[in-house]
Amino acid sequence: MQDAGFDAHFHAIGDAAVHGALDALAAAQDDAANTDSRHHIAHLQLVEPTDIPRFADLGVTANLQALWAHYDEQLVDLNLPVLGAGREGWLYPFGDLARAGASFAMGSDWPVSSPDPWEAIHVAVNRTHPDGARDVPLGTGQNLDVLTCLRAYTSGSAHLARTRTAGRMVVGAPADLALASSDPFELERTDPGALHTVTTTFTVAAGRIVHDRTESARPESAQEAL
Repeated sequence: MQDAGFDAHFHAIGDAAVHGALDALAAAQDDAANTDSRHHIAHLQLVEPTDIPRFADLGVTANLQALWAHYDEQLVDLNLPVLGAGREGWLYPFGDLARAGASFAMGSDWPVSSPDPWEAIHVAVNRTHPDGARDVPLGTGQNLDVLTCLRAYTSGSAHLARTRTAGRMVVGAPADLALASSDPFELERTDPGALHTVTTTFTVAAGRIVHDRTESARPESAQEAL
């Protein structure tokens, strides 16, 4: 698989699935001459603590759907009763993965859940959601900072897609840009509970405007220039 140039994309919810995926990737890399692999495991709802350092050791990217990392009704009603208190601390261990040196990508798993990155970033930073079933954070020390989330959504995902320039602001890169309605770094510092209120007001993809909520607020001359 690896010598043929395939990058494996696993979906793993339970700890046994994560462990099995890591075992498979370890075996594939042991037998391969190609070392430029960009394998990743998505979801990672439950990760056994002994598997956390293996992501960095194997160069496997943790592909996070951070919107789920809070006490929503499904987690409270369906998951916690069968997990037990001892394994509740294994849920979405983003902070432990970061401290162990894992590389991140982030996405939404749309249409299963909302594609809104700011809502997911809110959960990654706070480990709560305004509409959650509980208003206490899920896990201790498992939150991420805004910069880590933005890097995961941009350069982290671009790395997996094997795009050489996407996800970075450098000369020659595609003009893929988005304008936020407010400064997420300032909100992180002063009011992290408001991160979910950030919206994307202006989007450029490959140099072409594809989304614009600012047009009505611009002078006519500026609209014509664009």
